[in-house]
Amino acid sequence: MEIFNEREDHLFALVLAIPNYKLFPKDKTDLRFWETPEGNPVALRAWFFPGDNWGQEIVYPKGLAAKIARQTGAGVLAAPPVETEAELTEAPVTEINNAGEEQPVAQERNALAEIAAAPPAEPYVVAEAPSQAPEAPGPLPSTASPYFLLAAAGILSTMAGLGLNWRGARAR
Repeated sequence: MEIFNEREDHLFALVLAIPNYKLFPKDKTDLRFWETPEGNPVALRAWFFPGDNWGQEIVYPKGLAAKIARQTGAGVLAAPPVETEAELTEAPVTEINNAGEEQPVAQERNALAEIAAAPPAEPYVVAEAPSQAPEAPGPLPSTASPYFLLAAAGILSTMAGLGLNWRGARAR
């Protein structure tokens, strides 16, 4: 994962990340953080783009992963420190538990990381938008009938008649 500035002309960081899945996508960018003790900086756990079930789970350098694991009490993905992008794609991913012990990551997660790192077989083809504007819709059919108005007029006139009759009977 490459992190650039907003103009995309300055690379801030090149981070190893593996695919992470969630059941319900959100309409906005979803950033998941590790719970760290007060006074410590927050640590990003996963990043999901709007509307996507698949996101990126951050893999930390081993020393930092061990520190986050101790603070959070959960397993944190780790990789050895690397210098180049080629080393980054070849780095073995392990999980460090809260006791600082390294455990191999499940084979499925490593396979997903390899799939995500591989370039697509063919370039994506984006369909072009139609060149002409869509036609304006025609007039809607008239489906209303006067029967509702006739019924409403009948009910109102009946109520008015009953009201006048009641008022006249009370005046006598």
